[in-house]
Amino acid sequence: MISGLERTTGIGKVLQGVADAALGVVGTMVQTATLAGPSQVLSSAGGALVGGVRELLNNQSKDFRLFDPTTGIEKAVQPANLKGPVTYLLLHRGSKLDSKKLKVATENDADIPIYDGSPLEDGVWILLRFRRSCEYPAEPAWLPGVRKWIAAVERLADDLAAGVVTDAIAKAKLVAGNESAPTLADGYRDLTSAIRSDALLTSSEAGSYLGLLRAVRLLALRLVNGGEAGEFGRAMAALRTITLTDPEVCEAIAKAGQDASKARGGPVAGRSKAAIGTLGDARARPALEWDDYPRLLTLLTTPRH
Repeated sequence: MISGLERTTGIGKVLQGVADAALGVVGTMVQTATLAGPSQVLSSAGGALVGGVRELLNNQSKDFRLFDPTTGIEKAVQPANLKGPVTYLLLHRGSKLDSKKLKVATENDADIPIYDGSPLEDGVWILLRFRRSCEYPAEPAWLPGVRKWIAAVERLADDLAAGVVTDAIAKAKLVAGNESAPTLADGYRDLTSAIRSDALLTSSEAGSYLGLLRAVRLLALRLVNGGEAGEFGRAMAALRTITLTDPEVCEAIAKAGQDASKARGGPVAGRSKAAIGTLGDARARPALEWDDYPRLLTLLTTPRH
């Protein structure tokens, strides 16, 4: 039973059209004046249903459209608008909102707009999130090798300090070996080659990892050539916390970044973003942006096992 509708809405039009066609079917059953019979009116009923749905989707009053399905939604976002690692865009149809009262909160693992302290309930809205990332989403295959290589260098330093290995053996670990007895130097060469040839990396990300490897290698070479274990440990701790100010090591890191940029056809002038610390400055002022490379951050800050 279809009762009268106070006002004609989109779905109401469909129901009205089907009801009208259905009454035509009943009327045909008791009329034999034409040869067409019920089949023609049944066809009309089907046409009414299809036409009604088509009208609902395409020709409904714009007053009832949440967002126009024919023209879409268009909002131009310029790179300068993406000022942080995460930027939100709220598309809203309803009363005019005061942007100063808007914020985004997380509830039940979902980001929702909050207006004046409460979830936004006015009108209809779509919340879009733009996440800026300088890292490729998938972890590169060579990354575990970087972790293992740095850990192996630190174990070598521990063994040297404890007298487990001699200076000569430690030095031999940092020069090229052979296929049957690869050394830390061979691992360094293979890792740097893999990073340089990884086409998914930006030049700054590649330079950051290359700079890290170059810094650890330089500190290890100092150690096996008469350096002190305590000095090596302090330098590694400073490297892990991005507070290293050693000019020579900082220069090596910066050079790695410049080399990576040059290899990708980028600019090489000035200090690379991959550099850690400030050359010629006694204060520790990090140049590497932590948020840009969270995997590198995790690699540096994860405690040794």
